[in-house]
Amino acid sequence: MIDTNYNYLNRIREYVTHASVAKSRVDCYAKPDNYTVAAYKLLLQDIYEHPTLGFLIKKEYYDNSSINLPSKFVINKQMLECKEEIVEMREKIRQRVNTLYPRTKYVRQYIKNQNRVNLYYVRPGEGFSILDRFKISLKMLLAQKIK
Repeated sequence: MIDTNYNYLNRIREYVTHASVAKSRVDCYAKPDNYTVAAYKLLLQDIYEHPTLGFLIKKEYYDNSSINLPSKFVINKQMLECKEEIVEMREKIRQRVNTLYPRTKYVRQYIKNQNRVNLYYVRPGEGFSILDRFKISLKMLLAQKIK
């Protein structure tokens, strides 16, 4: 019998390793090279395979973790995201997320912007206020009319 929790934990550890390596390659004095692009592509590949888990790990271990060289991190990150391979991979991820979860786009954006979900902790919700529900439904209606 295969222990699925063990496999799931190994996957999380692997994704965390990919995010940490990509961050350490970007957060340095050197400009992004082929190894940096390969490390970041591994992180994006993880996001492509499992979007929810990948985005949470990227947020926790790549975007929000402590930065040693803030100015170099921003510059190197911008240089890295301009690479053609990375742009193509990000477009594939965007298309995949939109096809997997088309009706919950605005709810996901709201939850992400409110920082309600982290990798290891989900903050209990107070519930959506009437105004929040109205904003989300209005965005959904406008998106349907545009199509």
